Amino acid sequence: MDKMGGNLKDFWEWNQASNTWTQKTNFGGVARHLAVGFSIGNKGYIGTGDSGPGCDDANKVENSDFWEYTPDSTGCAATAIISSDPSPSTTLCVGQSAYITASGGTSYVWNTGSTTAFMVANPTITTTYSVTVTDANGCTGTASITFIVDPNCASTGISQINSDALQAEVWPNPSIGEFRIGDLGLGIYNLDLYNVFGEKVYADKILNPESQIFSLDLPDGVYFMQISAIGGEGNSAINKKIIIQK
Repeated sequence: MDKMGGNLKDFWEWNQASNTWTQKTNFGGVARHLAVGFSIGNKGYIGTGDSGPGCDDANKVENSDFWEYTPDSTGCAATAIISSDPSPSTTLCVGQSAYITASGGTSYVWNTGSTTAFMVANPTITTTYSVTVTDANGCTGTASITFIVDPNCASTGISQINSDALQAEVWPNPSIGEFRIGDLGLGIYNLDLYNVFGEKVYADKILNPESQIFSLDLPDGVYFMQISAIGGEGNSAINKKIIIQK
């Protein structure tokens, strides 16, 4: 019975190890109070009780039904996967950005409150980021990643240094998916884009550009762009990290 004197029919599971309650499917009988509940093995049972309004004996409606709750014997679980740049084995400076991507589901909930597969973290202390993923079947799974932060160094921003002879500018970065590539000079170039798993997700050619715009219909995340000169010799390739964040 709730605090207003109303009858209830919700059913809950108690985890003794964590001392937490998880709501399960409502049992099939009518709402009631003073019901009896217990468990045998991995099954739960609930029944009897009074479905009349309030606690007045004059309105008492005794129930003699009993219900059995059988949990899914096979269960289901989604496999949550987290990747990051840099990897968690890299010690970060205070405020340094880490680009984290989750996969394995159709929806995502991070312990930061974010609900996208991709997130940018700027930890100031050693921090663990965890995500719960839910797949198309409603199965869930969790994963976590911890970044160690060195309090004795501070990030002054991210600068990408390219020592190759070939140079290029890519902007804006991060972007919602539209990038401009410029300052390559005249020539014909291959453009290949890879995700954090090393899978090629996009390929194109750049022809004699002063600047060229590319619109990428890709999920949020970190990608690695490789631009290489066709027929070039020596240091004729450049790598850029780009971020899509819609």
